[in-house]
Amino acid sequence: WHRHRAADAVHVQGEFLTRCLSAALAAVLMVAAAGCRPGTRVDEDSKTKVPAAQPLSSAVEIKAAYGTAPLPDDPDDPAIWIHPTDPAKSVIIGTMKVAAPAGAVVVHGLDGHLRQTIAGIDRPNNVDVEYGFRLGAETIDIAVATERLARQLRIFRIDRTDGRLQDLGGIPILRSEQGEAGAPMGIALYRRERDGAVFAIVAPKTGPRDGYLWQYRLTAAAGRPTATFVRR
Repeated sequence: WHRHRAADAVHVQGEFLTRCLSAALAAVLMVAAAGCRPGTRVDEDSKTKVPAAQPLSSAVEIKAAYGTAPLPDDPDDPAIWIHPTDPAKSVIIGTMKVAAPAGAVVVHGLDGHLRQTIAGIDRPNNVDVEYGFRLGAETIDIAVATERLARQLRIFRIDRTDGRLQDLGGIPILRSEQGEAGAPMGIALYRRERDGAVFAIVAPKTGPRDGYLWQYRLTAAAGRPTATFVRR
């Protein structure tokens, strides 16, 4: 229902949304460029150093027309939450991909201004959003990040009035795996239309060719989100 309302609003305000998406795309480019600066970073849960990135060639360098406010350390993987009635109030949710206490989930407005920082997340990698998650008697929108060093998913409620996040806590996953195979990195959320069930597809840092992706169903118990393993 909220997807449809958001889609209608976008259709009506097509020209405005084009500008919004241009800003959001610029944010994606900015994040990607930020991760390509020369230098060697130590991966917290690996003994292998990440190779230094090569400087971009001036022949292929792309300059963003818009950008979000700079972050102090390693911005990564933005996801865009669309406001149900007013596209101008949509937000860009990203991560600062470092160990706690500096690791954080951040929220930018479409104007690029930093709206919120939730610090103390232990190396958040990727983040995604979904609409219409049932939490008790409520139906809410959520953002879910992989918290790599804590080996869990971190769930956030999205306020439908202003896009601010409320931390709902963590859910341990990949419990049977050791080392880097138990370190969650990638995530995508999916809502099944026929019954509204919400699923998370999680990719660990390493894994086998077959059965690499893990699927969890997100539900709620006693007012808190939980995750049930479905398949891999």
